[in-house]
Amino acid sequence: MKNRLGRLIPQDLRQCISVPSRYFRLYIPLPTTGYTFDGVPCLAFSFDIFAAAYAEVWLKPSRKTIDGLEFSFPSIRTKTGLSPLESPKLLGLYYCILEPKNLRNRIPWKSIPLVIVKGLLQGEIMPEGTTVSAASMGVTTYRVQGFDKEVDVPDQLADYLRSIGSIDEMIAVGIMAEKVGKIVKAALAHVPAESGAPPSREHAARRGSKKEAAFRLFDQGRRPSDPEVRTLGIKPSSAYRYFQEWKKERSHTSS
Repeated sequence: MKNRLGRLIPQDLRQCISVPSRYFRLYIPLPTTGYTFDGVPCLAFSFDIFAAAYAEVWLKPSRKTIDGLEFSFPSIRTKTGLSPLESPKLLGLYYCILEPKNLRNRIPWKSIPLVIVKGLLQGEIMPEGTTVSAASMGVTTYRVQGFDKEVDVPDQLADYLRSIGSIDEMIAVGIMAEKVGKIVKAALAHVPAESGAPPSREHAARRGSKKEAAFRLFDQGRRPSDPEVRTLGIKPSSAYRYFQEWKKERSHTSS
């Protein structure tokens, strides 16, 4: 940025213009995705980094000796005419937009199994075919059979995917190429079979609410006081009531 600004200043004025050494920057990461197979079908997330920067540009007083005579530069217009500048004067702000090619090309982040992406697009807390191994205020950690690593998903990414809602919308907003979208949608058609047994009608009907998420946790052996249930944001009294309903339903199903 300093080099860009320097090229804008005429050579004979450079001694009078203070080129800033400190800049104020705002970095904006924009996600982009591609398809990859890492034991299971995945989306590979990367980020293109854009930045907006600005800096103050000052006019500064200077002195120059010509043929033994000393002159003050520059002169500014006042009410009484032209007078030498006595102290630095703010000329204004210099703005600059930096594109990924000016900073660094695409930055790879991580691969996320499609079974997780599919559920997050639909707003599910526990997508079918996944296990939540840990959860905190800002991150949920998933396990997927066939994928050799745990997957940390920040809440911000989960909220972002939920706001998009579908693969078609990911293509529409420009974070996925149309060709990649066709491959991903074809792979998604086989995700339930590859991730475990197909969801029953009972489970399919439960998706989308805290109560339904709690029922799925109870199916995995969790209890109302377990951390996984508490992270759903359910009141303790409601969690206990859901647990009683779950037990009655399972008892009725067993008989």
